[in-house]
Amino acid sequence: MSYDIESYWSRVAGDIRKRGPENYVAGDDDPYYRYKRAKFLRRFLATLDVAGQRVLELGCGPGGNLLELVRRGPAMMLGIDISPGMLTLAQQTLKGIRVPIELKKTDGQRLPLDDRSVDLAFTVTVLQHNVDPAGLRLVIAELCRVTVDRIVIMEDTGGARTAPEGTTFIARPIDAYRIEFAQHGFGLETATYLNLRHSRRVHQAIRRRLVPATHREGQPLSVLVKTALTLAVAITRLFDNTRPDTEDLTKMVFVRNQRTR
Repeated sequence: MSYDIESYWSRVAGDIRKRGPENYVAGDDDPYYRYKRAKFLRRFLATLDVAGQRVLELGCGPGGNLLELVRRGPAMMLGIDISPGMLTLAQQTLKGIRVPIELKKTDGQRLPLDDRSVDLAFTVTVLQHNVDPAGLRLVIAELCRVTVDRIVIMEDTGGARTAPEGTTFIARPIDAYRIEFAQHGFGLETATYLNLRHSRRVHQAIRRRLVPATHREGQPLSVLVKTALTLAVAITRLFDNTRPDTEDLTKMVFVRNQRTR
């Protein structure tokens, strides 16, 4: 069965809603992903220079990333998502925020924004879920069209070039993104790994053994799985920064070339 992005993430939004407010892990809520998100907030999201900027998050999900950045003085913020359910959650998350903020739906192909209408655009594990190469090219072209000069993508990377039918995720190499953005005048400035090597491998091993194949992203995990992951992460996190990583969550900064400004 083919992967329909809108229906898939609308279903995940329903599972997230059941957890209650202030839970911004977009997929499975387990101790490893909570650790990964905390490290991501500290080492990646906190480094975005948003002060005085018009900021766009493509794939804003339940709104947790925008809520973090609101406190750092952006001029305005835009959140775009393909899932109406995610936009509803984001609206609840961002209720009462004083910074001007707009939430918009995309059809997955075109962004409802004018050319070069935002200063900074960013994504967090969104492009990796565009498993169709043609769809990825469209999304990247749109990001480049609406952004003045800086795009930051934070995506899981690896060695996969194609995704099997029905797959919801692909860990592409950094070079795949570099080539696509270069088509639109954006060059790769830096690429930084989050460094989760040891915790990731143990997490994968535990899930292979303890999580049933019928589990769907966003559904609750058993007490046994959560306990095993809690104990594992408490140990493995101590070693994650001891050896450079070469895959998984990667922050890639793209800057518009001088000749296309």
